Amino acid sequence: MMRGARAAVLSVALVAALGLAGCATSEPATDAGEDAEAPVEQPAVEQPTEEDRSLVERTIDTPYYTVVVPESWRGVLAYDYDDAYTIDEQSKGTDTELGVGYSTTVRNTETDEVFGVTMYTDAWGPQGQFMCEKAGSSTVMPGNYVAVVKGLTQPFDGWGSIPQDEKDAMTAQMAEYASWVAVK
Repeated sequence: MMRGARAAVLSVALVAALGLAGCATSEPATDAGEDAEAPVEQPAVEQPTEEDRSLVERTIDTPYYTVVVPESWRGVLAYDYDDAYTIDEQSKGTDTELGVGYSTTVRNTETDEVFGVTMYTDAWGPQGQFMCEKAGSSTVMPGNYVAVVKGLTQPFDGWGSIPQDEKDAMTAQMAEYASWVAVK
């Protein structure tokens, strides 16, 4: 009886060894005598280009607008987004609702150049000593628009106190900032 058990163990070991030997080859596995399909080579995953990385580093995306600063701001962009939006209690439900919010402060850390991007209801806008350039009307929040704002240097004695060439430069700069904003 011992001899039969030993023969059975050897037979199982031989079958297992032959099976493992088949696994060690580089030949494709076969199933019922048919060749299995060779593995399909997968296309290489595209790595982001330098241009893609640059765009990501220069983009501020909010639910209401996207700001893309120029290449010269790459690596020196700092910003703060506030997702609060406030409607004046006294104007709620009227045709002239006064609302403001979803503001982003954008800063160049190298030059300290600063401007803001804010959403306003159509019946309202920046108040105080600010320059403002409308970037566009919102389709995400109808009845609202997005504007680029920048505080005026202090002390500010009125537009008449600023030489025309400085006014022109300030107006051009605001138009440039507004061109960086895509309103949703």
